[in-house]
Amino acid sequence: HYVKTCSRSCCYATNCGIVQCTFCRKVLTPHNGKPFQRIICIGCGFVEEDDWHGPKAHVPASTFCLSCFQADEVKHQHCNKDPFCLINEEGKHSLVFRNVGFAELKRLTGKDIRAISIGTFQARSALPIPSGPLKPIQLSGSEKQSQSAASLSTSEEKKVDERLTCLVCTETFCQNLLPAAMPGCLKNHGEAVVDSDQGVSDSKRFYCVSCASDFFSGKQYCGPLSPTHFCRVCRHAAQIVSWRSEFDEYFANVAQNLNAVAIANMTAKGESMSEEDLNKMQTTCTRFAEKARADLKALHKQAWIQNIVDQSFSDLFGMGP
Repeated sequence: HYVKTCSRSCCYATNCGIVQCTFCRKVLTPHNGKPFQRIICIGCGFVEEDDWHGPKAHVPASTFCLSCFQADEVKHQHCNKDPFCLINEEGKHSLVFRNVGFAELKRLTGKDIRAISIGTFQARSALPIPSGPLKPIQLSGSEKQSQSAASLSTSEEKKVDERLTCLVCTETFCQNLLPAAMPGCLKNHGEAVVDSDQGVSDSKRFYCVSCASDFFSGKQYCGPLSPTHFCRVCRHAAQIVSWRSEFDEYFANVAQNLNAVAIANMTAKGESMSEEDLNKMQTTCTRFAEKARADLKALHKQAWIQNIVDQSFSDLFGMGP
């Protein structure tokens, strides 16, 4: 979109196609127009963002869209005299300050760790919960030789599915050892894992409450504890909604332009337009729409983003991949 690519690190120009607001997940570099204004917190500095699908990118820790920057309900630890960098639609950088939405950093404590009931956990895992903690039976060499095939089969049945155990201490969940939800998550998501089709999915593996307290205690966040602070699955779900919204708008503009061209051609030819002319125009519009989708998918190589592109395209134009 820019006449000349900005080389400053706060713009991270190599990733300009996927700049999003840290807070509302709005895409700030849409495909159908100039970039929106975005504001970067200089005080937060930069982080290595691992998208799990490629090399890490050195990106700003906190990027605001203009609406979130001006909203008092969007809390942030830097405010008043703390510097921010505004990047406008033309790529020009300027110094700005924020006078709303200040909130001190908080640290997670054990009180922020919410236990999941055994009933809820069993419903999510679809696995039977043992009546008491079990561990795989370890047999010595001589014992293994003396055991019959039937005895071995019985021992194997006593082994516990790893999905019923804590990710850290490996103890089996039971009424006295409950699994814990990710801090702030209201949907009882477990640890996130890479999924080529969806980007990120729920592994349905959990920490026990004690291990979760040890792992998360002291980690910082700002403002009210939300599902997207520490739950990668919730954060990715919000990102998918944002991508879908952008692609829907992009293809809606494509359809609007195609309709305008079609109407103009029909008006120009009037009654002289034959059925063959209509078929040719429809074929041309279809090819143009498919070209727009191909260009969009060429920009986003990740399979899960391409799936969203296909879903958006199919819903509007009624054509599959």
